[in-house]
Amino acid sequence: MRKLIEHGTRNRQAAHPGVEDTDRRVSHGAHSLRRGAARTHRAGNSQQIPAFYLFINGLLSFILGIMYFWLARMAMIGSATAYTIINLLAMLNIFFGLLRLPYGWAEIVLNALVLVIVNGRAAKEWFTRAA
Repeated sequence: MRKLIEHGTRNRQAAHPGVEDTDRRVSHGAHSLRRGAARTHRAGNSQQIPAFYLFINGLLSFILGIMYFWLARMAMIGSATAYTIINLLAMLNIFFGLLRLPYGWAEIVLNALVLVIVNGRAAKEWFTRAA
């Protein structure tokens, strides 16, 4: 049975003959930067994702992670700049959550909670400690 499953995944076939693998969304083969990746939609349509798109998406995610790390460090020392950026990002996320309704409710609630916490009296005192 294990050989059948390994053969099927290696050759991009279903694990069991005659049974479609409905949970597989992205093909798991050796991808090069030239080929990209293939994605299968729920309806069964195959879509090729360009490698450049995957590379840029990964690079932007890495840059965003560095920015959040920098923001967290500034928030730990109580910087007023971090206070402003946190408020700005929370309000921006609420705005985009409103555009995604009815799917944006969780985003709106979580960011409203961030605004309430960051604009509390103790938090305001914290963010005025450093320049």
